[in-house]
Amino acid sequence: MENLNFTIKNLTLFEDLRFSHEKSSNTSDFELLYEYENKVLKNDTKPNIKLFLTEEKFLGFGFYGNEKNFENEKINCIPKAKYLFLQGVASKDEFEIIEKAAENLFLESLWQEITLKDKTFLRFLKEGEKTVFQIFREIA
Repeated sequence: MENLNFTIKNLTLFEDLRFSHEKSSNTSDFELLYEYENKVLKNDTKPNIKLFLTEEKFLGFGFYGNEKNFENEKINCIPKAKYLFLQGVASKDEFEIIEKAAENLFLESLWQEITLKDKTFLRFLKEGEKTVFQIFREIA
């Protein structure tokens, strides 16, 4: 694996990003959301990379319906909040890149003295021929 550099940003979501567990006319196959638990202790300076993204849960496909469609769909979301965020190019099949990105996000939080919640959101988007991933960790 080449030397990977990720730009990590503070991000404020002003609205929930919504996802439906069911495919429908209100969803997009080009956007997927997963949730993971971080099992790395906040003061661990040499963490096991396999502990950043544990207990995978599929939360759904990008949801673009309106509010009245909510009662017919199981809606999950990335809630509006402040996050430490990064984006890279890799598919779910290239999970070692995504794990490395999760590690970079964690180490940056140590450097900036930011406490993060343990829940991690991993979002995949199709951009042309590329698959982009985004990692969101909420700032505590």
